[in-house]
Amino acid sequence: MRFVLKKLSFLLASLFISLSLSAKTSYYSYSKQEIELNDLSYRRYIIPQLHILTDSYYQLLSISGYRVNSLKDLKKSLVQFEKLYRTSKELCAGDDPNVCLSQIESMYFEAKDLLRITMLFQKEVSDFFDEKKGVSKDRDIVYHHIDQLETTCARLVQKLRNFSLEIEKYHKHKSSGLLEIASLVESLNLRFYRIPFLVISEPLREMLYNVWVLFFRNIEKLGPTVKDRKYLMKRLEELNIAWNTFHMKTTKGPYQIDPKIQSSIKIMHNRWNLVLKVILK
Repeated sequence: MRFVLKKLSFLLASLFISLSLSAKTSYYSYSKQEIELNDLSYRRYIIPQLHILTDSYYQLLSISGYRVNSLKDLKKSLVQFEKLYRTSKELCAGDDPNVCLSQIESMYFEAKDLLRITMLFQKEVSDFFDEKKGVSKDRDIVYHHIDQLETTCARLVQKLRNFSLEIEKYHKHKSSGLLEIASLVESLNLRFYRIPFLVISEPLREMLYNVWVLFFRNIEKLGPTVKDRKYLMKRLEELNIAWNTFHMKTTKGPYQIDPKIQSSIKIMHNRWNLVLKVILK
């Protein structure tokens, strides 16, 4: 938590600076008024590329830290659950309890899968520390956070099951049920985002954390809606500045970064520039 709080002032300052800069990428200058991105290009090309880019980031976190495969799957499941939850707020606001029930049941099965992946992640992290033979001083802290994540997942599964049974029995739903689920979703996010950075060494940890806050946290939840497309276009400039800062520091800065990690970042950089080409063509 101290690590997170320590970065807030820096991140806010970086964001303020980025907003004051002209609309310019590392390869393209453009007028904001001239940018147009149709829905077809956004849905068929931009969204899939951003999802691949996000997957690559969590794979990067994995090879930089725990070296486990399930971290990316864990985040994917969490994002999918959040999407279902956001939709449920609209569906359960209506008068038809069956529509709400169907959505709650979908959330229930996704939460069960999230719990399964969390348990797999716990095992893989345990194996990771066993191979290090107790060298890491972060072992107990990491185990604590993963245990808390698993406990929260289990509570979410039970809460969703109870909520669906309540709807089936009384043929109605209470808004308080969704509020309790919202609290657990927020707790899941807080617990998850503490875990990946704990065993990554500086200065890479700081750089990976910064690019998550300023870039990946904003693109990983984008969907195919017009609202999301407009959000991307509105924040394209600051997203690009955040990414280019990360790319320059990790691949051309005065730091000792693993060549394999640098190679992965360069591939991600090329993918981001392809996204820009489609948007700015």
